[in-house]
Amino acid sequence: MPKRKHCDDGDKIERYKRKIRKLEEKSRQKETRKRVITYSSSDSEKNSDDEQPIKDVEAAESAEDLLPDDPAPAEDSANADSVEIPQLDPEILAALGESTQDTPNFGPKIHDSLAQLWLPILRKGLDKEVKEKLLKQFLIPENCPLLKAPKLNPEISAVVPEASKARDKRVETVQQQLGLGITALNKGLELLLDDGQNRLEAIKYLSDSCRLLCEVHFTETEARKKFVTPGLNKTFLNIVQDVERDEMLFTVNKPFSSVGKLVEPPLLLEQRGEGGSKTDISSRSWQGHANGDPFEADQPEQAASHNATAIENASSSTPQSYPGGRDALRLALTRRKTPEVALDLMLASVSENTMKQYSVTYKLWWQFCHKNSINLFEPDIASVITFLVDQYNKGSSYGSINSHRSALSLLVGNNVGSDEQVKRLLKGVYKLKTPRPKYNSTWDPQVVLNHISQWYPNLEICLELLTKKLVVLLALCTGHRLQTLSLIKINNICTSSSGLKILITDIVKTSAAGRDQPLLVLPYFVTNPAICPAKTLEDYLSATANLRPEGTDNLLVSYKRPHKKATSQTIGRWIKQTLAVSGIDVAVFGAHSTRHASTSAAATAGVCVDTIRKAAGWTSTSLTFARFYNRPVSDDGVFARAVAGETSS
Repeated sequence: MPKRKHCDDGDKIERYKRKIRKLEEKSRQKETRKRVITYSSSDSEKNSDDEQPIKDVEAAESAEDLLPDDPAPAEDSANADSVEIPQLDPEILAALGESTQDTPNFGPKIHDSLAQLWLPILRKGLDKEVKEKLLKQFLIPENCPLLKAPKLNPEISAVVPEASKARDKRVETVQQQLGLGITALNKGLELLLDDGQNRLEAIKYLSDSCRLLCEVHFTETEARKKFVTPGLNKTFLNIVQDVERDEMLFTVNKPFSSVGKLVEPPLLLEQRGEGGSKTDISSRSWQGHANGDPFEADQPEQAASHNATAIENASSSTPQSYPGGRDALRLALTRRKTPEVALDLMLASVSENTMKQYSVTYKLWWQFCHKNSINLFEPDIASVITFLVDQYNKGSSYGSINSHRSALSLLVGNNVGSDEQVKRLLKGVYKLKTPRPKYNSTWDPQVVLNHISQWYPNLEICLELLTKKLVVLLALCTGHRLQTLSLIKINNICTSSSGLKILITDIVKTSAAGRDQPLLVLPYFVTNPAICPAKTLEDYLSATANLRPEGTDNLLVSYKRPHKKATSQTIGRWIKQTLAVSGIDVAVFGAHSTRHASTSAAATAGVCVDTIRKAAGWTSTSLTFARFYNRPVSDDGVFARAVAGETSS
């Protein structure tokens, strides 16, 4: 650029005055548009590059006059730039409807004394004795019988699943309590309506009514927790259990923000890794906090060392959080210096059903040790005996005490099961609480066989009746458990001229090393084909040939779509429904009673005990049949023929 010509100070002042006037004009224009300007010295600096500094005081004062006395903050500028939104017409607002508020709406306050009465019940429920006293105090009014909770019809009870009956029983209890609460409320109202003189007595009835209704509120809160907890992580549940409720269904002692990783969504649920296997989240989280604050989450880089330290240097005090049966057993084996590579194999030796049973013991033991400051994994025999006595005093039977002993023997070792003092204690429990057989007598299989013999010919009846007929014949003519029947595979059925033989290849309750797997023998009943188990099975295969899902090898499938393989629970329900329509009292006898009925009938018919043991899956030395199953009323089909009353041809 060519150099600017030299000019005197007067010219400079004149030029700056022109610039100032231009800036003032711009300022006025912006004010007319309701805009707020902020003065910046950068403009003047930009336009004065390579120029001499201003020495004239008057010019400087003119420039300073443009500076606002109080510069507006940036926030005010942003607010001023925002466009004002006009209000909608009231009719349009009415058409849109009321706005939704995030904050809950509460009514006017009740008296503080009343609130202090109900809040403890809503948090913890009524004391058991107080509740029983209140429930016994009131009776449903004679002229309002519908306040009493209706009973489930016996004929319907016989055919619905056990889980459904348990849920119905719980709802029935709540209904009954609601009816009694309404009864107490009406008693108070009745006194007020009569003359109003018995005011104190009326208040008492109204108070009792509120107590019962608050108890129902508490009961339903606990029920809601049980509905949602099956899918939650065990570690998280241990944090929130036994904590008083607030506005949220689950409450923790510290804010959720301080719980850390334990409450992140991926860890709230039981996660599953590749192949559907459960990841060891609960064990990892619990071990990481065995000796510290369970609410503090480890950083990923610290987790490995922290967990190893917790396992190796666990203190004698018991951690508050119960990790679950399998995780507790894993930790116990680790403390015994079991090689890590062997842990999974050793835990695999304990079946799922056994672990469910042992988990009950482990949780009780966890609580007992924590309460009494006992070393969980290294207790003395006196502590174990005290625990068993404590369970006995709480009403546990001999079988439960014996199960506790077996579970603790696996968890703590130290020869708990074979200790002389423990054995002597169990003998005393047996003497005082001798276990009794479930049934003192059993039903006659011929009653059921005569009824299902009417469901014939097999291919002319509906699939439901054919399915139920087959499972009853299999249960009676083999004497095996429902678990065994659910594991029958089509490929393992062998046909011969005398009947069918079915080999069970899956692991069952009686499976053990060196012990033969169950073999079911179903002979042909030539003289009575209506109840022939072998012929019924063959007809069932024909009827279900085009219904089975691809790849399903199980013999028994559901008779409703999509015809999935039947579980032992489903088979039990079918058997119980058939017993009910045959006239058997299913309120007394369950599906497993077919094992009692069949083996007892075979013994009555003169079948030798060894044959019965072999047919029903007991070992040759087992005393189970003689002790629990035999009740008044080389296997080539002798057992099945004796049960069905069929003579050998």
